[in-house]
Amino acid sequence: MSLNIFYKYSDDEKKVINYQRKVIKKRQLEIKIKEKEKQIKEIENFISEKEKELEKLGNTLKEYQNKIRELKEKAKYLREKIQELKKLQENASSPEEFKKLAREIAKLEKELLETQEDIIDLEGAYDEEKEKYQALFEEIKKIKEENEVVIKFLKDELSKLEEEYKKLEEELEKLKSEIKEKNPHYMEIFDKYKNLYGALVFSDVTDGVCEGCGMKYSSVEFMEILRKLQFGKSRCPYCGRFIYIREFEENKFEEK
Repeated sequence: MSLNIFYKYSDDEKKVINYQRKVIKKRQLEIKIKEKEKQIKEIENFISEKEKELEKLGNTLKEYQNKIRELKEKAKYLREKIQELKKLQENASSPEEFKKLAREIAKLEKELLETQEDIIDLEGAYDEEKEKYQALFEEIKKIKEENEVVIKFLKDELSKLEEEYKKLEEELEKLKSEIKEKNPHYMEIFDKYKNLYGALVFSDVTDGVCEGCGMKYSSVEFMEILRKLQFGKSRCPYCGRFIYIREFEENKFEEK
């Protein structure tokens, strides 16, 4: 829909639109920053979970080592005790004492055999866990190497976004002060409706379509809107946003 109409805006009105654009850009930057932070966090969390898994396996290996050491000490004690009883048996003073010592020796030998079997089982389990530990260690090493460049790139990108965000905040603060100084009414409008309209409080309707809600006006409806158009007062009849049209001789607002 073409229009043969010229609409001249004051510098303050242009500043309001530019302020709005910067606020929208700020929100977009916030989303990008959160996305980068999320990407970095996901990689770091993945590595962290793998490292926790590795630590858990390491603790299991230590437990096996402690149990094996305890069983080996027990086996050593049993062997020594058996040898001690066998010496006593050689010097037994009676058949009854000989038999009694023989029973004790048999009991200890059985316990020693069971202990040795437990050691073999634990050493087998230890070897399996050790293989898992080594495989996971190598996996984590590879993951870190593969993601080292990725994380650095993401952190560099995040740093640039945060720098841009900080600069934009300073620009917004300055622009807001300038608008408030001359026409606080515009900032009152924007602050009141910015959350309701997702920061798009002032909607461009230059092409006969509301930028905010997407509603296309009829020719008659649009001409009536243009006839009554007042910046900061006229609103879209469908979504309630404050509406404006671009200056046709410039076709856009120049940022100030």
